[in-house]
Amino acid sequence: EWFLTVSDYLESLGFVRCVSDPCCFKYVLGNKLIGLISGHVDDFLFCGRDDCQTWKNLCAQIKQKFQWGTWESDVDGFTQCGVFIQRMSDGGFELSQKQYVDDLKEISVSAERRKMMDEETTEREKSKLRAALGALSWHAQQVGPHVSAAVSLLLSQVNCSKVRQMIEVNKVIYQVKANRKHVLRVHGGLKIHDMIVAGWADASGQNRVDGKSTQGLVVGVTHRDLLRGSMCPVSLVCWQSAKIGRQCRSPGATESLAAIDCEDLLYAVRLQLYEMRGGTVYVRRTATHVAQIPSVLVTDSTNVYDRLNNEVYVPKGPERRVALEMVGLKDAITETGLSLRWVNSDAQLAKIGRASCR
Repeated sequence: EWFLTVSDYLESLGFVRCVSDPCCFKYVLGNKLIGLISGHVDDFLFCGRDDCQTWKNLCAQIKQKFQWGTWESDVDGFTQCGVFIQRMSDGGFELSQKQYVDDLKEISVSAERRKMMDEETTEREKSKLRAALGALSWHAQQVGPHVSAAVSLLLSQVNCSKVRQMIEVNKVIYQVKANRKHVLRVHGGLKIHDMIVAGWADASGQNRVDGKSTQGLVVGVTHRDLLRGSMCPVSLVCWQSAKIGRQCRSPGATESLAAIDCEDLLYAVRLQLYEMRGGTVYVRRTATHVAQIPSVLVTDSTNVYDRLNNEVYVPKGPERRVALEMVGLKDAITETGLSLRWVNSDAQLAKIGRASCR
């Protein structure tokens, strides 16, 4: 009821609810984006120009309509969903979780229990593992992509965990606490016409306790000079280190599935950027909208790169289902104008999503 009340009122003011994110509302006037409002339960982010009278009037009406708590600005910094957001001098932002990290608790393991590294954990210890990894997972999802792989891999080991897994979790917590001042930076100064969405995809085959594989995906916004080999700052938009649900029998299959999932993630990000820039989304023509946002898929797999660059791709080999999905990826690249690049492993950003899985 609260969401519907807010939604109805914002729409009465002329805001349009986004298709790509129903909790995000935009105000467009004469094909020009005036402002954005994003809500998470009862926490809201307002984005607009302070010198725009239309935006100031809209904010004044919204403030008057509802009984609000504290209004905070990026000048002094504010906390949103457990993340402290601070504006930088270049117009960008720094996101951190210093207070959250300080509150993380290690799992208590007695000296006697430490001598039983290969003993199976009790149900109570498994519960502690899940709680600790859940807390770490939130940090990894919000501002800590560098710990995503370790958390993902340890989560997959809880059901068959031993005492050594509790020690490993404590090591990750210690590392996070030692790096408590870590910030995720959203770089400023990037013009819309210079922007490109880049996605890096990587994978490790059969590296989990159940024989499944792990993929690391990283999507960020950067300058299109990246396509010319320039070193460009990247503002991360989303990332994940996750188990590939399907059993993969070859390294080529794991890399292929990671690339397919990365393109899917890129599609969603591109559609949302198109909409948040003021574009109107027609759900039956999303490919046309997505094609207006320049993007590149980056892989360090020569197998994937060569297959996608073949003039005609023939599905063959031991895993034909994956091969058929690669045909779909090749079509998606053509349909949405997605660029494809190969990099050496040292330049593979998605390695952070599976590095500790090796």
